Amino acid sequence: MISHIILMIYFLGSLGQHTDIPLEEAVDEKCYLFSVGKQDKLELSSPNYPGLYPNNTDCIRVITAPQGHTLKLDFRDKFSLEPSDECKFDYLEVRDGAHGYDPLIGRYCGESYPPAIPSTSRSLWLRFRSDENIEYSGFRAIWEEVPKPESGNGSSTVKETEIPDLPVCIHRLSYPDQGFLNRSDIDSQFVNHATMYNTKLECMWIIEVKKDWKIQLQFLKFQLAVPNECTSNFIDVFPGSTQPDHRLSNFCGSIAETVVSPGNILQVRFVAEKPEGFPSNFEAMYTAFRDKVKSAEPTDCEEDEFDCEDATCIPSNLKCNGRVNCRFRTDEDPGRCLAKEGVVAMMLNTDHMIIILIVFFLILTGMCCAFLYNCFTKLIRDHRIIQEQMRASREMGLDSPALWKTRADSPETRESECQTRESVFSELGSLRPASVESTKSAPDVIISH
Repeated sequence: MISHIILMIYFLGSLGQHTDIPLEEAVDEKCYLFSVGKQDKLELSSPNYPGLYPNNTDCIRVITAPQGHTLKLDFRDKFSLEPSDECKFDYLEVRDGAHGYDPLIGRYCGESYPPAIPSTSRSLWLRFRSDENIEYSGFRAIWEEVPKPESGNGSSTVKETEIPDLPVCIHRLSYPDQGFLNRSDIDSQFVNHATMYNTKLECMWIIEVKKDWKIQLQFLKFQLAVPNECTSNFIDVFPGSTQPDHRLSNFCGSIAETVVSPGNILQVRFVAEKPEGFPSNFEAMYTAFRDKVKSAEPTDCEEDEFDCEDATCIPSNLKCNGRVNCRFRTDEDPGRCLAKEGVVAMMLNTDHMIIILIVFFLILTGMCCAFLYNCFTKLIRDHRIIQEQMRASREMGLDSPALWKTRADSPETRESECQTRESVFSELGSLRPASVESTKSAPDVIISH
């Protein structure tokens, strides 16, 4: 076990010096000569070379050149694999790219040397496979890192080396319980690069959860820009290996179904071959779960887990979180969630209640606005009425004649005193018009009784 771990560490370190392509699988110790080889000499060989290779062997190798270079794979000394029609039993498979889904260059077996194999990209994906029967002596191969050639385009010459090499679009999601992936995760530099240089847009999401757990992938949104054209835009789902025969699902229509991984690794690949497919939109949620141990007696989930009642367990913190994580929605059952959070909290967590609250708020706001408007208009109307009444009152006061004073209605008589004619008329004189003169023929003295 210790030697196996040391081998993996050595392989990861040596590979990291030559490539930024992620490792797909752990290296089996018997695959060392093929999957690691002699890095300093750019050399690899079949397992146990120059001896007979073991049976039931499946080894993967990715070779990657520096930026601005391609590869050329050539064979030396010998090439001896069990011959068969279409190389069904023992074979060497070579693909032009860094993954098992990239274009197939060829599958080789028998006693004849394959021709030198060039790549068009920075990487070559190699697979050595042997069945359970006859073993042969295998092969030895070397590779070269070749600068990209110039390619002519009409009268002008375009250097392929002028096309910049971008890092591989890969997103690693290692959240233990739940996570999301969507089209917006793809950085705009990859979209701009694909548009400018007329290349395909491709991105990979690698999901990894705890050992011995599995992954359930649910698509919450799936809208391809060019649906039902499977060569233009599509989504592939793989387990830990990206070999074509290991592919779990391919979605290129208008619906994407739920996918369950066989292990703790799931890889999601989005491809748009043409700019028409770049605006595709999708969103997916993954959930970590584990199968219950099969035994004669029924088993329960752990204390920190929730029983989905379908022979699976999910982390307990996913219960009543507003997301459906169990296949049969038992984690979002209203009865359980009401008991856990209370009626008010549960109601506030529902989308319907949020909509109801928004509508109620809008109605209340409208009523308040109407009340304030009515009050304001009534104040303005009352103010106008008061102003009109005051103006009318002022106009009536200006048009009415002068009134005599009360004491001018009759002269004041004094019973105890004698009044002369002048005293009587002097009091009345002030009430007469200025043009009227007093009479001089009246008696001089009026004797009061």
